[in-house]
Amino acid sequence: PYTTLFRSNEVIVGEPDECLLDVSKKQDYDLVVMGAPRPKGISGLRSRMSTDTMARAISIPLMIAPYPANE
Repeated sequence: PYTTLFRSNEVIVGEPDECLLDVSKKQDYDLVVMGAPRPKGISGLRSRMSTDTMARAISIPLMIAPYPANE
């Protein structure tokens, strides 16, 4: 059982997928959590990062949180 939870708040400038991969290699993380892309047709900023590419490239467990359903 885990007794301590570590989280990271860091601003890094660059391509999102490259930055996340670089940071995950430099730190000793057990899990990376990222949000799913915003669905087409929903207003707002869209990420340029592919969750499929990230899932294949990262060497630690990756959890992709689904985008909230429209209510």
